[in-house]
Amino acid sequence: AAAFDAALFLSASRADVEAGLAQGMACGLVLPGSGADDPADLQLRIAFDFDGVLASDEAERVYHEHGLDHYREAERGLFDQPLAPGPLQALLRGLARVQEAEAAGLLPPVVRTAIITARSAPADRRVVTTLRAWGVRVDESYFVGDLPKDRIIKLFKPHIFFDDKRANAELAATCAPSVHIPFGVLNRP
Repeated sequence: AAAFDAALFLSASRADVEAGLAQGMACGLVLPGSGADDPADLQLRIAFDFDGVLASDEAERVYHEHGLDHYREAERGLFDQPLAPGPLQALLRGLARVQEAEAAGLLPPVVRTAIITARSAPADRRVVTTLRAWGVRVDESYFVGDLPKDRIIKLFKPHIFFDDKRANAELAATCAPSVHIPFGVLNRP
């Protein structure tokens, strides 16, 4: 993938994904699942979890090491601090360039992006700060808190969904093509 300057390597083979990760590539494990494809639908919809996928998992580490209350307080104090890029930030930036060409009339509008994250107020503000710092916009953002993500996935109908939490990716795979991004604190032994 490095020879092609690829932003992401996808495979249904865990061994291939682990080998790619060992080489420092952004990799994802395609999960078995469902998702109806409508040939009349000309739009490409891509949905992402935020922490550990688009952004680093630094905030998620705070949550897992110190608990929810400490995480909320930390996020409240850091709302104006962008998070570092995560493994799929380059992919989102590439999609944003396609959307800029669409907005300029150089391409027909086809790509639609969404963030579907468990973040909720006040931690939602940091997502906005981060995207602005990256110069990226997304079409839709869903801050679902403790609600299951599959409810929003069924509404957005992505052609692919990326999450670093295996359980979320598996739940999403019941209604849309889904990829587990084995990155960060959620995926350490």
